[in-house]
Amino acid sequence: TTITLAMLCAHVVQITRRPPSSSSSSSSRLSCCRTTQRMRIISSSSTETNGKEEDKEANSILSNRRSLVLNSSALPLFLGVLFDVGSKAPKPQLGVQEFNGIKSLTLCPPDSVNCLSTAEEMGQAQAYAPPWTFNPPESIRVLKQTGVYDVATAKDQLVDIIKTTDCDGFTAEITEEYDDYVRATYTSPTFGFVDDVEFWFTRDDRSTVEYSSRSRTGKDDGGKNRNRIRTLRKALTAKYDWASVGF
Repeated sequence: TTITLAMLCAHVVQITRRPPSSSSSSSSRLSCCRTTQRMRIISSSSTETNGKEEDKEANSILSNRRSLVLNSSALPLFLGVLFDVGSKAPKPQLGVQEFNGIKSLTLCPPDSVNCLSTAEEMGQAQAYAPPWTFNPPESIRVLKQTGVYDVATAKDQLVDIIKTTDCDGFTAEITEEYDDYVRATYTSPTFGFVDDVEFWFTRDDRSTVEYSSRSRTGKDDGGKNRNRIRTLRKALTAKYDWASVGF
């Protein structure tokens, strides 16, 4: 750029119409040099400005990359925490309880909206669900006494339905099984949250099955526990002629 400006000034000197003289020649050269100097300053200033803009742009790119890396790292960390919380939540104390000579399953926590139990009949209305019977009195097989199930048969039917029925994509696993009691866990497909479900065959004359279903974490299950119980009951009704008691 500097060489080009010098050549331009020299050309201006050569084509000037003034008579050649040492003073005019010196003046022209001086003017040209000053012009060249100004242009150098302008060029230098422009280069410096461009350099600053490039540095600013580079810093912006680095900042955006840094933000992207941090966000990308935070997401797996956040998901990891959720998975960890879901899979390592404490196991609740469930099973058949006895109070004043009366046996029942464990009650739901106070004001619970992520638990339901047949034991809440006289307690929390929002947490109550009616029990089942594996020998409904209106069933033809029961009326004709041609297919009355015993507890062992009914328990095997329940285990079969737990293992083969899809409940919102949760993974079912039998964790405890006794003569009159079955406990299972349902693990969510997304974050690994665990729900506990238990069933108790009371051995009464109505062939009653008590149950409870509750989430280990969170305050609201979005209706998953009630929907799971409904799905299992419908499958038992369709395949083995079970029924709900009450409603």
